[in-house]
Amino acid sequence: PGALNIDGISQLELQRSVEGTYPELTGEYTLTSGTVEIGQTGDSAVVSPATYYNLTLDGTKAYDISGISTISNNLNMSDTAVLNDNDVLTINGTFTYSSYGYTALQDDISAYGIVINHGTLDDGGNNITIAGAGGWTLNSGSFNPSGQTIFAPPVPLAPSIGGRRPTTFYDLVVNNPGYNVTLNVSPAAATKVNAYLELDAGNIVTDSNNILLMQDTATVVNGSAASYVSGPMIKEGNTDFVFPIG
Repeated sequence: PGALNIDGISQLELQRSVEGTYPELTGEYTLTSGTVEIGQTGDSAVVSPATYYNLTLDGTKAYDISGISTISNNLNMSDTAVLNDNDVLTINGTFTYSSYGYTALQDDISAYGIVINHGTLDDGGNNITIAGAGGWTLNSGSFNPSGQTIFAPPVPLAPSIGGRRPTTFYDLVVNNPGYNVTLNVSPAAATKVNAYLELDAGNIVTDSNNILLMQDTATVVNGSAASYVSGPMIKEGNTDFVFPIG
């Protein structure tokens, strides 16, 4: 069946134009570093189940990564490659979405950081957890939210919400005891929440330029002396609203 072993800075590059499962090797995969890159240009591809270190998906077609539960470092997507299936996925490094295509997630993902450079990433109503200081960065393209975006590092860290474009979240959750999540869009603009702001632990830090804007029907869940908005925020509309400002 053949095994696959990658360490150091080694890179395995595959260019495929027919439907299949890649890499084709069906033996044991030992991927302690390095990168596996797959460029699919004809029909869709299934990525072989394994714990990849760095995984890069490019080309022009769709990928099924439902057999992968953990990526030890980074997941990168480029060209017009998209995902058509995923199970619950933990990315211990950064998920960088530089594809010009449209991906709708099929299950929850967790990553040290999320960077969107092009295309559209749709959470599909699933949860995206920011589990590290890499934070959230929207440089270009778009994010379509209908699930939760959760800032909950397993150890206290200080991530930010930034990039060159402001993000609109559906349900924004802060659960980062003792540490802040800072709004840092450049050029400065309002970060928006259109459904729920859930403040469990830790603060959101804003300023007069990088402000938090709650849209008309948005509400606040929880909030306390240990979790509030530190700085200015705006609420649209005329409904009653309690500002969770420290």
